[in-house]
Amino acid sequence: MRPESVPACILALLRLRGGPQDLPYSHGLLWKLILLSLLLDMVASHWLAAQQGSVLRILVVSGFSLLLPWWLLSWVGKRARFVQTLSALLATGIVLSLVFLPLAVWAIDHGMAKPDATPTPQQAMLAWLILIVVVWKVMVTAHIWRQALEWPLAGGVAVSVALMLLELGFDRLLWGAGWT
Repeated sequence: MRPESVPACILALLRLRGGPQDLPYSHGLLWKLILLSLLLDMVASHWLAAQQGSVLRILVVSGFSLLLPWWLLSWVGKRARFVQTLSALLATGIVLSLVFLPLAVWAIDHGMAKPDATPTPQQAMLAWLILIVVVWKVMVTAHIWRQALEWPLAGGVAVSVALMLLELGFDRLLWGAGWT
């Protein structure tokens, strides 16, 4: 596979047209995506004014998030798909984070972090945009899992939602407040 085709594969994944098997089996690509994802999480944490200890929190929760796909693929006997599956999850997660981050910054800057406030029409529109991005992320992740596990879409959605809830639960267990 040519290096310039990796972005095309990522775009296909985001459009639910390709699968993780379309990405190269490359430990180098996987490590670059892991580092880029960690860097993006740290930048997002800074921009979103997250609480102290964010670097440790990001490293621990990210480590847990990297282990979940390995465990699941091992459990169903498809460990050989780990590199491409995790690469697909990370690459699409990075792109969707780049879409989500400006929305989150705008939401915080315009008072959406205050739960008792009555939303303005702009805040309501932003809430819908954020919901669209979240649903898109769930569907992309479900599509990747469906391909990796050779399950129907409903199984992919179940895995996608279950893993997101496990990550959130792990974060809350260790830090108590959830995502900040």
